Amino acid sequence: MSGYELRAQHRPADPLEGGEHVRWHVVRQGSATALCGRYFPLVGDVRPVTEVHAVTPACRCGECWDRLAALEEVWAEGSPREPDP
Repeated sequence: MSGYELRAQHRPADPLEGGEHVRWHVVRQGSATALCGRYFPLVGDVRPVTEVHAVTPACRCGECWDRLAALEEVWAEGSPREPDP
């Protein structure tokens, strides 16, 4: 799973809640496209994929996390191949 990383999607601050909101997506290392299909510039914030479980559910892209779970299941079965999207 080391071929993946987490990439931040920054959203404008909510005037009532304050602070900037960040949603984390899963991307292949060096890729600008997340597993959910969204495109991100390569200059955004990045975290190692090993921190995937440290990201709170409210800050996760649900589609990316679902696809990552499918990938982990395929790898656990011993397949080197990734599932079709």
